Amino acid sequence: MLSFRDVDYLLALEEHRSFQKAADTCHVSQPALSMQIKKIEDVLGVQIFERAGRQLHITPSGRTLLDQAARIQEEAADLFAMAEASKNPLEGRVRIGVIPTLGPYLWPHLLDPLEKALPQVEWYLYELRTEDVVAALEEGRIDMGLLALPVEGKALWQEELFEEPFTLCVSQDHDYAKRSFMDVSEIDLEQMILLEEGHCLRDQALEVCSMDKGISTYQATSLETLRQMVAARHGLTLMPALAATEMPKISYVPFKRPIPTRQIGLVCRRSYPKPEIFEKTAGLIRTQAAGFLNSMKTAA
Repeated sequence: MLSFRDVDYLLALEEHRSFQKAADTCHVSQPALSMQIKKIEDVLGVQIFERAGRQLHITPSGRTLLDQAARIQEEAADLFAMAEASKNPLEGRVRIGVIPTLGPYLWPHLLDPLEKALPQVEWYLYELRTEDVVAALEEGRIDMGLLALPVEGKALWQEELFEEPFTLCVSQDHDYAKRSFMDVSEIDLEQMILLEEGHCLRDQALEVCSMDKGISTYQATSLETLRQMVAARHGLTLMPALAATEMPKISYVPFKRPIPTRQIGLVCRRSYPKPEIFEKTAGLIRTQAAGFLNSMKTAA
């Protein structure tokens, strides 16, 4: 029978490729570590490490076992985190996935308020596409997702936060830049450029404009690339309001009512052991985003 300690020994030796350094990391003697690694290999019936003089190599079978050991170590950490949650529901590590069309424009405004409201929480941010956020949530690799709703997943709890309007992003010398407002039906779809496949914003733009997926000639990997292409007069695009930052050679034209929007929400697993953190985070983001969007309207 193996223990969590045995897993630590294996991963320390994998990391350092030295019995002495691994032993120092694990606070045991080098002979004790060597004996324990040999015992682990005997119990498993597999040679994990190949000793060649001073060099240490990982066998093909060992590689598979070490990958599994890393997963066990991570799950063990989650186990202890869940136990801690029962002691202090507003303390611990929170891993949050945010979609790229939202994270750079909203998260910097959230971090200070979150740290003040939840001072005992450590925040870890991951920028992921929607499908990757959902997969990471379901697999337990992250705790929350901040993204555009709806998302699929019966085991996921979704909390609506705010509606983010779209604007039309055009170059300053484009005919549309002279308009005070724009109707979606008036957009020349031949000029529309979009993000590449896999971004939820691409699907939202296609839906808003009732576009055929084959219309767009250019595709970009990020909103910043789209913005630069528009500035260089290579088309026009939809821009979420929070991302509509000032830039030379760019104009943003608001839409007439009904204004196209996307619903932003916070998502977690229904089994997430810290619902208090989830609810407090959702409420704070809702408040901060509303204030931010209102200040943008006032400035406009």
